[in-house]
Amino acid sequence: YNKLYLNKSAKKMYNHFMANANTSDFEKVQFEKMINTPVSKLIISLAIPTIISMLVTAIYNMADTFLFRKLIQKRARLLELFFQS
Repeated sequence: YNKLYLNKSAKKMYNHFMANANTSDFEKVQFEKMINTPVSKLIISLAIPTIISMLVTAIYNMADTFLFRKLIQKRARLLELFFQS
């Protein structure tokens, strides 16, 4: 029962967006994709790049923490040797 309302709403948005002279062709294609693609496929296609970027960030942070800890330990050993005498 909501499909009819959503289709009218989508057509109204589509006509308004396409009538705007400032929108580029890329923006129009993206808008059409957002309007016409089923929600489940749209969520998956938008979620995958987000998940990958979050994984890359997490791996980078873990590697950075590990390397920084090793650097601190080396400097602490050097300070112990220097002040031991």
